[in-house]
Amino acid sequence: MADSFLYCWTDTTTNMLYVGTHKGDINDGYICSGKLMLEQYRKRSHDFTRQILAKGTYGDIIKLETLILKSVNAAKDSMFYNQHNGDGNFFCKKHTHEAKQLIKKKLLNHKRTESHNASISKSKKGITPSC
Repeated sequence: MADSFLYCWTDTTTNMLYVGTHKGDINDGYICSGKLMLEQYRKRSHDFTRQILAKGTYGDIIKLETLILKSVNAAKDSMFYNQHNGDGNFFCKKHTHEAKQLIKKKLLNHKRTESHNASISKSKKGITPSC
């Protein structure tokens, strides 16, 4: 049963891309979880278009996202807003190597509660994409 989808946002001003996965409905207002991408979208949403690449089960869509991001090494490509390759290893393009290692260590030791996850999800919604 398809409960998730893979999408790609295109910044029509810079031609930068953001590839992501969402468990939910295509029209539920979800934008993305990427901070850099979301920051730009909130400033100038009219410059972005979204394309749905695939629909499927959450597990299958996550695997496809990781395959795509790794194949282009999006985390290290300046034409992508993505800061990881779908494997949870974040590569913030603005942080030093030491800062990246500290963030990675903290993320590995951090467990989120259901209410925290719901709060994060809520913060990523509210803007209806124009697609």
